[in-house]
Amino acid sequence: MYNVFESSPSVINCIFSENSAAAGGGMFNIFDSSPSVTNCVFIANTAGGGGGIYNQVSSPTFTNCVFSDNSANSAGGGMYNFFESSPSVTNCIFSENSANSAGGGMFNAIESSPTVTNCILWGDMPDEIVNHEPGFDHPIVSFSDVQGGLPAGAVDGGGNIDANPLFADTDTRDFRLSPGSPCIDAGDNTAGLEGITTDLDGNPRFVDDPDTDDTGNGDPPIVDMGAYEFQATNCPWDVNDDGVVDHHDLVEVVHNLGLCDDSDNCPWDVNGDGIVNGRDVAAVAMHFGACP
Repeated sequence: MYNVFESSPSVINCIFSENSAAAGGGMFNIFDSSPSVTNCVFIANTAGGGGGIYNQVSSPTFTNCVFSDNSANSAGGGMYNFFESSPSVTNCIFSENSANSAGGGMFNAIESSPTVTNCILWGDMPDEIVNHEPGFDHPIVSFSDVQGGLPAGAVDGGGNIDANPLFADTDTRDFRLSPGSPCIDAGDNTAGLEGITTDLDGNPRFVDDPDTDDTGNGDPPIVDMGAYEFQATNCPWDVNDDGVVDHHDLVEVVHNLGLCDDSDNCPWDVNGDGIVNGRDVAAVAMHFGACP
């Protein structure tokens, strides 16, 4: 996708795969073109710079996205931000991307300072985030898991870790979180997630894992780092635990609308936000069928 001269589309639920270009194999944004990209996957794209994304004088928004197996001949395997490009990158995953020179995950140059929140950057080569001029490029990184820690020039917004995220299976590029992942309940609820109620899988966001201490920011339940929310149960919409999501579950949710008196014993609150409301009703209705 090529966006130029203030072209800022909304891009939702898309896959950009095996594309190639001189710059921005998956997407190229230039001259104040700042699309909103939600629930998208950029995989196996190639370019001279910015294998997955190339931003120039543009600051798009990325939420619930995965960048994997993208490659750049120069810099920015996953994303290249150039000339005052400061995108907002929230709850995204950069993994298994590569660049021949620097910034396997992300490369920032010429006063580009993205805001990176609730993200996981792990397993990119040769490194995760590189700032071409640390004195001028100042990404703000918060509540994110960055392999090797923050680079020179980065602003530490707090809550960052450098720990194996325990992806389910990197060989098959399954970047869902395994039980015990340090990224569970470790994000920032205030990270501009208004209107975001589901993850890249369509599963509820803000799901509490009772086996994990809350290390993130905000009122429980705390959002996870990355594009996928760890589901404490495999089928939270099956509120009566009969193995299938159907009208019986929907009726139970409707009959229990209101605040949860005990958040640990409130199966009707399928998204774990402490209240049973229309969002829970909608989530159950969207997942009718046998539990996986």
